[in-house]
Amino acid sequence: MTGSFYKMALGSWALTIIQDQYTQGDPANFAANATAEALDAVLTANGLNRAVFKWAINIVFIETGERRVLIDTGVGGDEARLLPTLRLLEVDPASVTDILISHSHMDHVGGLSDDVTAAFPNAAVMIGQTEFDVQAAALSRLMPYAQADLLRVMPDSGEWLPGITAIPAFGHTPGHTAFLLENDGESLLMLMDAANNNVVSLTRLDWAFRLDADPAAASATRRALLEKAVTENRRVFGYHFAFPGVGFVVPDGAGYRWVVLTP
Repeated sequence: MTGSFYKMALGSWALTIIQDQYTQGDPANFAANATAEALDAVLTANGLNRAVFKWAINIVFIETGERRVLIDTGVGGDEARLLPTLRLLEVDPASVTDILISHSHMDHVGGLSDDVTAAFPNAAVMIGQTEFDVQAAALSRLMPYAQADLLRVMPDSGEWLPGITAIPAFGHTPGHTAFLLENDGESLLMLMDAANNNVVSLTRLDWAFRLDADPAAASATRRALLEKAVTENRRVFGYHFAFPGVGFVVPDGAGYRWVVLTP
């Protein structure tokens, strides 16, 4: 089963955003420290319904002309759409040169391998030092790459590849990483899981996601990244935002409002 995909340019780079999954979710997971009444008020104000609350997994595939890069790999397994969609796009998984990992959760690393065989056999896999050190026990999907000498443990901040800068975005996990793509004067700030929903997470910056390792740190990270997006006038990408997850954030009261990027 293939997924939806969305193509856009970032200067001379070609970006394809692939929907690996789109599934039913409980909105309470995105507001773990909120009352049911407060969450319902936000959902109602934005025309959302608990009974049909959906969330996406959006994977960015970058073609620079010299490299083919994935930012995270989705859930893996039979229901995942990353590999079938790449094949539909006539992209051989063996042609992927680099995979950048934001953090260790299975919906981000599950598509790397089945713990034995690498799905992208020639790709260098990069992960931040802190995430690797703290979360190593959860990173079995990286094992085939480590055995093939393709695992790269990177500094928490700085340029991992030309035009792709890692930003420490700790809180969701101890070493969670956001990314800034810059090419030919254009940019895309990739929040990854620093904000997990384009309504709930932006409206109430203090509301925690159920899996946040350090909710207070995650909230501070979210505030800092969203402020950066506004002050620097950056386009924004959200890994779990409504597909394709690309747009702008606009200050709105104590939070922000999501504005979808129009083609």
